Amino acid sequence: MLTYLRGNLGWLADVASLVGLAITFVGFAVTIWNVRRTKRAAEEAKQAAREVVARLKSQLLVHELGAVLQFLREIDMACQSKNWSHAVHRCDDARIQVIRFSENLRISPEDRQVMSQAAKDISELLIYLQQKREKTPNRPLSRQRLTSLQTMIVGLGQLHAKIEMAIMEKS
Repeated sequence: MLTYLRGNLGWLADVASLVGLAITFVGFAVTIWNVRRTKRAAEEAKQAAREVVARLKSQLLVHELGAVLQFLREIDMACQSKNWSHAVHRCDDARIQVIRFSENLRISPEDRQVMSQAAKDISELLIYLQQKREKTPNRPLSRQRLTSLQTMIVGLGQLHAKIEMAIMEKS
C-alpha cells in the first residue's frame, strides 16, 4: 500500500514542490519590495532631518544677529549715559559675535562682507571707547561715532530682517 501511494502520489509531491517554489519566489519579491520601500522611507526621513537642521541653523543665525543688534542698542544707551565701561564690555561682546557671524557660510558673500565691515567698525569703536573711558570720560560720544553706530544698527537691522524673511519664505 505504501508503495502504491508512493508511485501514484509522486506527482502530488512534484506539484507541492512547485507550489512551494512559487511561494518562495513571491516571498522573495515581497521582501525585496519591502526593503526598497524601507530604504526610500529612510532616505525621506534623512532628508526631512536635514531640512529641520538647516531651518534650525537659519533660526540660530537670526537669533545671533538679534543678539548683535541688542548689544549695539546697549552700546548706544551706554554711550548716551556716558557709561563707558558698559559700552566697552558690550562692544567687545558685539565684536566677537559679529566675527563669528561673518564666518558663517550660510549667508551670502555680500552679507558676509557687510558683517566683516561691521566687525571692523565695532573694533574701531571699541578702541575709541577704551580711550574715551581713560582720557575724556565726561565728554559725550562724538557725532561721527554716534552716526557710525546708528548706521551699523540700521544696516544690521536690515540684514536681520532680510535673513528672517528668507527663513519665513522657506517654511
